[in-house]
Amino acid sequence: MSNSKVRAALDTRLAQWQAAHTDVKISWENVPSSSQESKFLTVRLAPNTVQNPSVGAYHERYTGDYKLVLRVQNTSKGMKVSEQLAESLVSFFKRGDEFEFSGVHVHIDRSATVRTSFIDGMYVATPIDIPYRSD
Repeated sequence: MSNSKVRAALDTRLAQWQAAHTDVKISWENVPSSSQESKFLTVRLAPNTVQNPSVGAYHERYTGDYKLVLRVQNTSKGMKVSEQLAESLVSFFKRGDEFEFSGVHVHIDRSATVRTSFIDGMYVATPIDIPYRSD
């Protein structure tokens, strides 16, 4: 297993969310983007150290945060649209979820954290941290 495989599993899951929110474009990690969309997400994997929770056996546990920053154009609507989309992402990556992609199993052990929104140029930016683990 590797961080790139974990990223692929999380990206695939996020693409499923996007299928229901086609007006939100995704700027994938490692893909150059200069998005000028009215709603878009930037994506980054922030891995922690690889753990070995088994005594006397080889066992790799990958942990970290899947970091999203949701950007919604600030068109005098306040932060309502951004907050609604952030809540939708939190419910899509809810605590207790487990999913698999190409042999990699990813677990969401803790609830996602929606950080304080801020103004970034013409956008309301809302950071979302989704903690994961993969054995």
